[in-house]
Amino acid sequence: MVAIERERYDISAPLIRSGNACSFFPHRREKDSMSVNKFAPRKFEDFVIVDDVDARVGWIRVKPSGVLWAPKGARKWFGVDLATFAEFMEKKGKLQRK
Repeated sequence: MVAIERERYDISAPLIRSGNACSFFPHRREKDSMSVNKFAPRKFEDFVIVDDVDARVGWIRVKPSGVLWAPKGARKWFGVDLATFAEFMEKKGKLQRK
């Protein structure tokens, strides 16, 4: 078993300290990885807006560059950049607690 561990893991890995215990952090070698594929990070977040009777009102999409709105049944998105959205919220929005 020890011979297998030395073949599968890079034993030159750094020593990791956690509290009073310390152990080797096993780094897998590249040839042992099962896949080269990975998940891409999301570029936006979508939220469905519903009213008090759970009827869909529309969608809000938050992106790093701005905020988009699509009303129910619409095939078009309306958007503003973050600076415009922030200015609007500071002027028209009510102060809220988290």
